[in-house]
Amino acid sequence: MRRRAWMSSSCLVLARNATDVFNEDTAGRRVVLIDTPVFDDTLFSDVDFLNMIAAFLGNLTSSSSPTYVDLEAGNECEAQLKREDDFSKPVLDKGARMERHENTALSAERIVRLILGNNPLPLHIQKEIFDECKAIPDTAAGREELNRELNAQIERHREEMRVLRNDLEQVIKEKDQETRRELDMETQRLQMKVQGLLDDSKRMASDY
Repeated sequence: MRRRAWMSSSCLVLARNATDVFNEDTAGRRVVLIDTPVFDDTLFSDVDFLNMIAAFLGNLTSSSSPTYVDLEAGNECEAQLKREDDFSKPVLDKGARMERHENTALSAERIVRLILGNNPLPLHIQKEIFDECKAIPDTAAGREELNRELNAQIERHREEMRVLRNDLEQVIKEKDQETRRELDMETQRLQMKVQGLLDDSKRMASDY
């Protein structure tokens, strides 16, 4: 019989919901484990995940079941997480540790005891949310991610405008006035979008 290790359903398309809550008394301390999504997902933005986590912490309710993979597949997934810059490698390079949960109470308790040996410090975003009562978009991390998404949208629209200008040059050569008017209108629409996004970005920077 092959052993099976618990892993999330995919290494590339990551978990999308804050899921299980587990309460336990370990080493004389009450421990609450909350399974949360990770960042840099292929389908959702970091802001989406931040909002999901914040909402979840507000309600402290969830329901989900873990999925299982063969140990060989789990080993490969773990190795991928360790070597990919988009996943765990950056934090491992800075001294973080990756521990394997073997889906047993003993394994879970071993990991919890390792964590309890650390000196807990609040994250800056925790201070902002809980001490300063800020909404996710108003935190430094939220603003940074929103600004990154705005810049990505701006670049996409600028690329669309470059394509339109090339099309417009061809239309001018062909003297197609109707198509030229349509392209002019579309270019103006994109210019307005880009300007609006630039204004949003500047406003966020000044507020920050």
